[in-house]
Amino acid sequence: MTELEVNLVLYMCALTIVAADGKVTPAERTFLDQQIRPLAMLEAVLTAVSAIPESDFSMELDRLLEKARGLGARTKTFMVKRMIKAAKADRRITQEEIDCIRKFSASMGATHQAERELAEVVPRQEDRRPSQVDDQRVANRAFWQRFIDDVGFDDPQQPKPRHGGNNWVRTDMPIPGTWLTIYRFEGTGSLEIGLFLRLSGEKLRPIYQRLLGEEAQLRQELGDLDLKLVTHKDGDAVVSVTHNVDVASPDSQDEQLVWLRRAANAMVGALRPRLAHFAGS
Repeated sequence: MTELEVNLVLYMCALTIVAADGKVTPAERTFLDQQIRPLAMLEAVLTAVSAIPESDFSMELDRLLEKARGLGARTKTFMVKRMIKAAKADRRITQEEIDCIRKFSASMGATHQAERELAEVVPRQEDRRPSQVDDQRVANRAFWQRFIDDVGFDDPQQPKPRHGGNNWVRTDMPIPGTWLTIYRFEGTGSLEIGLFLRLSGEKLRPIYQRLLGEEAQLRQELGDLDLKLVTHKDGDAVVSVTHNVDVASPDSQDEQLVWLRRAANAMVGALRPRLAHFAGS
């Protein structure tokens, strides 16, 4: 593999890992921006990533991981460590991120290195007993099932949300490969619930620009919801609303559900017809 290919597969793995739990946190985003050095290599990696069609991303990553089987043990260990560092960028590591690390490591013939490095940050799966973490995942799924069962959309064409990973669900938008992620997040310095639409790749950038052009109307339609429209350094654009609340408190669950249902219906009402119109024009 060339130096560019090694850095490219590392960046693509890190990008997938940090998004595995449904939300890219600010700490994770900062890590991605700082993942590749020197700057000239970072620019080359970002150019290469942006040239990969979204529909081909997984296939290209699989191809690069297969090619990485020919690397030496030391390089593979370095790559596994960088994957774990990406997962821990927000000072926590989720099961979804661990699963990604194990999958990618196996694809490049580095299972031994991955299990050795993961043993330092998480218990071996076969050694785990039912714990508060497992109980919390069950509770999170029950919370989201309540949301799915009771959420209603004024737009009759909007499909019901479905479960994603731990503590998030998704509902599809009319442009292929786009959806609203609806999440709860409890991490260092952050207690929030929210929704976001991510628009990735060159093909969707004009869609985001048209949404920007209608920002004033969107804010009016969304009322008191705190709308944010942000473009990240990797080119991804995110349209989001968030609400600060003590996610862990059982006493706040009804408040969370009320806000999430209202916000989901409002975001769908504001975004779905626009996306359908933009995609067809």
